[in-house]
Amino acid sequence: MEYGHYHPKQCHVIRADDGEEIIEAVKKVVEETGMPGGVIVSLAGAVEDPVIINPAGDGKKPEPVETRLKGIMEIVGNGNIALDDEGRPVIHLH
Repeated sequence: MEYGHYHPKQCHVIRADDGEEIIEAVKKVVEETGMPGGVIVSLAGAVEDPVIINPAGDGKKPEPVETRLKGIMEIVGNGNIALDDEGRPVIHLH
């Protein structure tokens, strides 16, 4: 993995290595830099055998449902970064 830190707006650019999990790569950067939260403005690239998690249910208390896809696929998205009650990074991607 490679990443850079650009001032003055505290912008981090992350490039995950082949086979590296995207969410785990982002979590690692958050932990190493002490980032308290943030916005993922753009996410683009290719993934292999991705897992998509969507809510199911009546909307009051949706349950997560995993869909596993096969093959290499292009992705594009955005999201946010937050810390849970114990200070661990939580990555939410769309």
